Formats: sequence, C-alpha cells, structure tokens
Amino acid sequence: EVLSLTRNPVLESQPRDLVQIVKDVIEDCSDDANVKSVSVRLHAYRDIPFVTLDNQGISDALLNLIGNAIDAASGKPHGMVKVTIRPHLQKKSVEIIVTDNGPGIPESIKETIYQPFFSSKSGQSSGLGLPMAKKVVLDHHGEIEFESAPGRTTFRVTLPVHPENGIAEEDPRLRSSQKIFTPLS
Repeated sequence: EVLSLTRNPVLESQPRDLVQIVKDVIEDCSDDANVKSVSVRLHAYRDIPFVTLDNQGISDALLNLIGNAIDAASGKPHGMVKVTIRPHLQKKSVEIIVTDNGPGIPESIKETIYQPFFSSKSGQSSGLGLPMAKKVVLDHHGEIEFESAPGRTTFRVTLPVHPENGIAEEDPRLRSSQKIFTPLS
C-alpha cells in the first residue's frame, strides 16, 4: 500500500461494467458486514455506461470505502450502508455514492483523513486506505469528496464514462426517489 501511494500508476484500463464491479466488492464485504450486523444495500440506475478503468485499482478503492462504511455503521443497532450508482449527465460521468449511518467523521479530523498513516481506528488500521483510494480515483481522472455530520457520512466518487459509450440517458421512469434496488446479503 505504501508503494502504491508513491508510484506512477500503470493502469490496465479497459471499458468495464461498474455496476458489476460494485456488486463484486459488496460480495467481498458481505462476511464482514454480516459479522458486524450491518446491512449493505445497492441502488443502481438502469443503463449505467461502461467506465474505462483499472479493475483492480477501482475495486481496491471501493473495498476501502465500503469497508470503512461497514466499520463506521457497526456500532449502530440498525447499521446500514447504502451504495448508489448513477449517471451524472452534466459531468459526463458516473457517481458511486457510499453512505453509512455511523457516528460521522469528527470535525477535528476532517482535514487529515486523506493523509497517509492517519487513522481514527487506533491500532486497527494502517491509515493508508483512504489516501490510496483518493490516489486511485485521481489516477482515473475522477474526483472523490465526502460530507459528514453526526449519524451520517457520504463519500462520492465520480469517474468519467467510457467515451465510446456516450452519455447515459436518464430513464424517464426513474425519478430521484425511484432507483432499482438490489439487496445483497
């Protein structure tokens, strides 16, 4: 992980199905979520365009974000992580939004969460996950941002769509509150 923060990436980028990648990552996290009694739900719009990306790099970044969300929500009686995948038409991109109902990120550490070796998990983490996730997203010409308040944290990853696939058209049957829901246990 340390070396991945300092190297120039050799991305093995190909057009990929981001929804399938996210499903695979959620499946990889399912045992941890079950042990910690956290429900992980996936909401995905229809016809998400392919994204040109390095499968391993993006999978690792999402594994970190979803794993952190599971850890954060694990202290709640009804711990929940929601992962949303939707097209962002104005930015010609796809967004992956990871939201948990954990305690939130304290104001005092919000400026330091992307710094290598910083961790709020005292001894349980190397502190390299979020810096690595940010680097991977930036290497893909994407953006990563977060917002947090007591009882809720949301990380938003924005990745450009594969240019050959054009921009996803929003299905007129889908409105802001209607998304395809696929529960994964």
